[in-house]
Amino acid sequence: MDSHLKPGFAPSFTAGTNNSSSITGTIQVIAGSLIYVAGPIAVLMIAIGGFRYVTSRGDSTQMENAKKTILYAIIGLVVIIISWAIAVNIALIFSTTNQPAAPTK
Repeated sequence: MDSHLKPGFAPSFTAGTNNSSSITGTIQVIAGSLIYVAGPIAVLMIAIGGFRYVTSRGDSTQMENAKKTILYAIIGLVVIIISWAIAVNIALIFSTTNQPAAPTK
């Protein structure tokens, strides 16, 4: 896969990179991997909920269940995005706190 097509949050598993040697790299790899897995699952659940809603044939119980599926999938997608943002910010904090202090004159 071309590196210019890969999103910034995507984990890098190429040989020769020490991305996972630090806690920052580890957090980024875990967050990137989870968003690659959980994001498409949430989108799939939205599609399944939509399909169930369309095929409910006016049955109010099935329509409510389909609406709940869509609602919970959207909530899950929001949680995924927020947790990814938190993980990236934690990694950023660790990467800036692990830097040696600048020498004073």
